[in-house]
Amino acid sequence: MDNNNAACAYDGGDCCECTCEDTPNNKCGRWSGFACIDPEAPCVDDDSFTVDMIDNCDYPGGIGDGWCDEDNNNELCAYDGGDCCECTCEGSEDDDWHCRNFACVDPNAPCVDDDSVTIDMIENCSWSTGIGDGYCSENLNTPECAYDGGDCCSCTCESPYDDDWGCMWFACIDPEAACVDDDDITVDMFENCEYPVDIGNGWCDEANNIEACGYDGGDCCECTCEYESPYDWDDDWDYHCMEFACIDPSAPCVDDDDITVDMVENCGYVSGIGNGWCDRNNNKEECGYDGGDCCSCTCESPYDDDYSCSSEYGSFDCKDPNASCFGEEPTGSDDFSTDDQPMSYEFVPWEETEALPTVDGAVEVGTKTEVGVSSTAHDVRPGMSSGDAGCGEVGGLGCTATNTRDGIFSEIESRWSCATKLVDDEGPCQIEFTFAEPQTIMDIQVAFWKGNERTRTLEVHINGEMTHTHESYADATFNTLGVTATDVSTVMLESVALLSDEWISLIEVLIFVTP
Repeated sequence: MDNNNAACAYDGGDCCECTCEDTPNNKCGRWSGFACIDPEAPCVDDDSFTVDMIDNCDYPGGIGDGWCDEDNNNELCAYDGGDCCECTCEGSEDDDWHCRNFACVDPNAPCVDDDSVTIDMIENCSWSTGIGDGYCSENLNTPECAYDGGDCCSCTCESPYDDDWGCMWFACIDPEAACVDDDDITVDMFENCEYPVDIGNGWCDEANNIEACGYDGGDCCECTCEYESPYDWDDDWDYHCMEFACIDPSAPCVDDDDITVDMVENCGYVSGIGNGWCDRNNNKEECGYDGGDCCSCTCESPYDDDYSCSSEYGSFDCKDPNASCFGEEPTGSDDFSTDDQPMSYEFVPWEETEALPTVDGAVEVGTKTEVGVSSTAHDVRPGMSSGDAGCGEVGGLGCTATNTRDGIFSEIESRWSCATKLVDDEGPCQIEFTFAEPQTIMDIQVAFWKGNERTRTLEVHINGEMTHTHESYADATFNTLGVTATDVSTVMLESVALLSDEWISLIEVLIFVTP
């Protein structure tokens, strides 16, 4: 929008549909929309944009694009060009995910009274377009926000989407809802517990494992944990109700494991004690030497797989003096980094049926400097012998970001996969590559999983600044992003406009730099 003025030739015509020209990596109006105010453009009168809107609306390019932009949902901005009311919204013909979230406050719209969103909600509820979208948003679960339009109670939630992901997690505190007493979540829990929506979801959330939160609704004790899958398919990879940290004094099985209140207060990832994996931070006396996980002779896995407690894949560092195998050398590294702790890898091409692509006069960055890889989230489902779900080794860590740096692109299990539902506050999926030494980038190439079946869009951020937008194209294993830059320390790829049931999956990311 900064270029949409006479001095800048109205952004070279990009802001008017009739003068904008597509590029190989972007389609006119696909993501930025139009805001045509060029008096010389034949279509200047074809939309309702005015110079006043350009000057005074936060996101004028989003007016009338099929998405309800709350900052534009006011009279001055023509109520976002009708995008915020179901009866006035007009989406793109080639996208079925437009016109799906609304916050209708336009007094002239025929359907202004068809939903419960009010001007007060627009002003006082953050992300008001999420009200009534089928997902319980904790920040909207208040009387002022109509208890998220009913999303937080199973009997009042209605998902506008044709998918299996909406209306699945609840924290019902609406006193008018018929099912308000059907779960154990109270107003006090909702106000004082860190993750109230996760109470009673079949996973032991340590922040909720206190009396005030009902000991996570029983999730942290094997005898009280209950989980029923909301999915329609067979959850043969489900790991609910398998890891516990039982300290609820009223639970019959409170004494069945060795977890104590002191451990919960002083040990990291307490529910992982005794889970078959040696957690280095818990491998000490006060944490019960990780429940025996770090000694091959005492480790017992609760999972029905061959991965945990295995001399081939597992990792032992026996420090328990009471274990018969005390003092044995570690059989592998126990540095299992999370998405928040980047792992560094030297790029080593794998033996493939076809060669990895190359760029004339350039080398892959991993051959020059150490590369750290991290992501906001990843699909934690481990690889399965059937190959039906998950990534990597059978029983492993899932579709981690580091899979994009292993040189394997013909093996479908070696990929990074992420969905917005896995990210805090349903934010975008991001994967970041950090260089130990700044580099001059000559090209970036990405292999998209199922690239011939679906289109995915990525924003490319160089050193923290967004420089490119790339829409994936078919008929090529690797997509060329068309990125060149100097003095680069970080490259971050961010998903754009993923639906709640969609995934972004990258098999391999190659970054070519000057030799």
